[in-house]
Amino acid sequence: MLRLAMIRTASNPVNRDYYNSQEIGLAKALATKGVQTHIFTAALGVNVPKQYALPHYENYITITEWPVWKNIYHNQCLLQPIENELRKNHYDLIQLHDSQSVGTVQVANYIKHLKTPSILYQGVYFHPNRVKKIGQILFEQIGKTRIQQVIRSCIAKTKQAGEYLHFFGYPNIEILPVGLEIDTIDSNEKVIDIRSKYQLDRESILLLYIGRVEKRRNPKFILDICFALKNAGTKCSLVMVGEGPLTTAVKSYASYLGLNENIIFVNKVHQKEIASYYLSADILIHPSEHEIFGMVFLEAFHFGLPIIALRSPGAETIIDHNINGFLMDNLNTQLWIDVISKINTGGLLKNMKTNCQKKASDFEWANLKEKYLAHYQRALA
Repeated sequence: MLRLAMIRTASNPVNRDYYNSQEIGLAKALATKGVQTHIFTAALGVNVPKQYALPHYENYITITEWPVWKNIYHNQCLLQPIENELRKNHYDLIQLHDSQSVGTVQVANYIKHLKTPSILYQGVYFHPNRVKKIGQILFEQIGKTRIQQVIRSCIAKTKQAGEYLHFFGYPNIEILPVGLEIDTIDSNEKVIDIRSKYQLDRESILLLYIGRVEKRRNPKFILDICFALKNAGTKCSLVMVGEGPLTTAVKSYASYLGLNENIIFVNKVHQKEIASYYLSADILIHPSEHEIFGMVFLEAFHFGLPIIALRSPGAETIIDHNINGFLMDNLNTQLWIDVISKINTGGLLKNMKTNCQKKASDFEWANLKEKYLAHYQRALA
C-alpha cells in the first residue's frame, strides 16, 4: 500500500465548503486504488498541529493543519519544523507543491536529511508581468538547487508550467491536468432558479462570474461589458460570486454605470449550492490575466456552461476555442460583446453546452487517477 504525503505550503486558507480542493479530490480518487494520503496544509493562526481524518475516508485520508512559523508576504510563509513528523510516519513518497514557495524550499531541506523519494507538483508558470517574471527567475536561482536535490520527477498542471520547469532544469517532467471532484458539487440539494431568486429578467442574457474580486481578474471590465450590452439594446444580467480587495470599488463602479438593477453581488456560495448558479447562467465570463489552472472552468463545463476567458495557461488547457468556449487575446470590450452575441444566437449555445459536458468528463479525478498513480510508481522505481 502506497503511503503518500502531500505538503501544501501556501498560507492562503482554503475552506472546503466554498472551494473544490485539488489535493482532497486527488486523494479521494487515489483511495479507490488503496493509496493512503496525508495532506499537510500551512495554517495561519494555528499554534499546534490540528489533525483529523476525512469523513468516509478515515482509513485513507488524513489532513493536518500545520502551524506557520512566519508569514512573509502574500501566501508565502515558513512552516514550523516538520521534519520529525515526516520521519516518524515513514512515507513512501512526498509530494511538494510549487517551486516558487519559500515553504517548499524549507521542506525540501528537511527531506534531504530523510532521503524519502519526492516529487514536485507544479502549477506556477512564468508570470506575464515582466517585473514579476524577473522576481521568479531570481527566486529560482536561490531555491531550485535545494528542491532539485530531493525530487525525482515533476508533475506540471499545464504545458506552460512544464516549460517553466524545463527552463530551470527540473527533471522528468510530465504534464497532467488537475481533476474535478464532482461529489462536492453534485449534491442532493434542490436546484434553485437563480433568475427567480434574484428577480432577474428572464429574457436577458445571464452572465456569471465566480472568483476573487481583485485586480488581476479585471472585475470592472465585466461591468464594462454589461454597460456596453445595455447601451446596444441587449438585455443583460450579471451575477458576481466572490469577494476581495476590489469588492467595494466594483460595487461603486456598478452604481456609477447605472447597473444596480442588472447586477447581483454574492459574497460566497456553498459548494452544495453552486450548481444552481452554473445551471441558471448562459455564459461564464472570466477575464483573468493570470490563471494557474482554474477550477471554476472545470465546474462550469461539468454543468454545461460555455466560457469566455482571457488567454492563460489554465484557460488554454481546458477551453477548446469556438467549440466549448472562446479564448480572448485582449480586453477589447467590443470583441467580447461580439462573442457573447454569437453564442446567444442560433443553436451555438445548445451545441456548446453539450461540448462542455463532454470535455468535463476528461478532467474528472476518476479518469485521471491511473495516470497520477503511474507517475508515482515510476518515481519510486
